[in-house]
Amino acid sequence: MSVSKRDYPYPPDEFDQIDPAERPKEVHAAKRSAWSRTWPFLLVVILVPAAAIVAVKFLSAPSNQGTNGQNTTSPPAVTQPTDQPTEQPTETTIEPTIEPTEEPPTVEPTLPVDYGTTVTVMNDVSNAFPGTRNQLAARTAARLITAGFTEATASTNHVQNERPTSQVYFGSPEDKATAEAVAEAVGIVSVQEDAEVAATGIVVSLGDDFREV
Repeated sequence: MSVSKRDYPYPPDEFDQIDPAERPKEVHAAKRSAWSRTWPFLLVVILVPAAAIVAVKFLSAPSNQGTNGQNTTSPPAVTQPTDQPTEQPTETTIEPTIEPTEEPPTVEPTLPVDYGTTVTVMNDVSNAFPGTRNQLAARTAARLITAGFTEATASTNHVQNERPTSQVYFGSPEDKATAEAVAEAVGIVSVQEDAEVAATGIVVSLGDDFREV
């Protein structure tokens, strides 16, 4: 229900007395100028980039600058060389493992041949005539002298009458090498130690098997 001014029962007050200039403008009121509409945007366009540039410069400034703009960062420390030698790596030497070997057999030293020892040759051949016994012993002693034995002589004595095999006798182990040399010189293969038969030097007994070389 609408009420007209003349039917309005209340007297006018301060709210009814509104200055026409302060009244809200209707749709058909006059339009604003172009500058009044543009300058807020221009202000935003200018201030926002300026503020961004200032913020970037402030944030990108080095943190180590002093109050006077000088660099307060200390220079890197210089390491001074020391006089101590550098420790070299220790080389580990691996010793080869040597397995124990069997000991070689003991070799007895060879005794020298005494060409100056006395060598007596006796003929004990059973089938020899008495006159030829001394001749065979003498020829054998001569052969020993040719081989280097300077004291070789023939004897008319007998070690054993009618001896089947020839034998060379020596009286002590020190004479064994000399007895073997005598046996090799006349072609006898057997030597024997007998201190009674060979009491003085080497004794050669010619047996039935003896053959002159």
